[in-house]
Amino acid sequence: MEMKISTIAFYLCLILCLCSCGNSRKKDAVLLAELTRSELILPPAPTTNQPRILVYVGEGECGVCSLRLPEWYTKINELRQTGIDSMQVLFVVEEREMPRMEAAVAESHIARIREIVAIRPDSARLFLTTNPIPSDYRFHTFLLDKENRVVLVGSPIGNPKMWELYKSTIARLAAHGGTLPDKQTKMPLGQ
Repeated sequence: MEMKISTIAFYLCLILCLCSCGNSRKKDAVLLAELTRSELILPPAPTTNQPRILVYVGEGECGVCSLRLPEWYTKINELRQTGIDSMQVLFVVEEREMPRMEAAVAESHIARIREIVAIRPDSARLFLTTNPIPSDYRFHTFLLDKENRVVLVGSPIGNPKMWELYKSTIARLAAHGGTLPDKQTKMPLGQ
């Protein structure tokens, strides 16, 4: 029953957003609908077979600014206190940003930061060209299930409501072995 209400509420919100918002909101809603449940092809890296948070740092974005290490560390520690200790934040960045990003992580005074943050280059812009990544940086943070399917789009950094949505969705992912049943997928419209 709760799931049925959740599904109805989701579609109602989507319809209201499409009907009442401007053209850019409509494009955002369509884009987010296309992204949700699509599978992202990731740069070569050790496979974890676990849900993860992916942050794409594109051309013209400040990679070091995007790191936000203290905020991510706090959020991942909050998850660990609830018993979810395998969550990782993966940054996929333009190759020219790699040296600065790696230096920022290496110089960080945050204990165990390398356990929760991984940085991979977008060699030859392969990640960008093989995945449906929006140009709007607000939609460059993804919660992925263990099969690299997009579950949520938007950054929880600086957005407490989005963080609550992330936490509840991560808990559901953990309860279902790293994936969500199709009818439990939520798609946020915003941040």
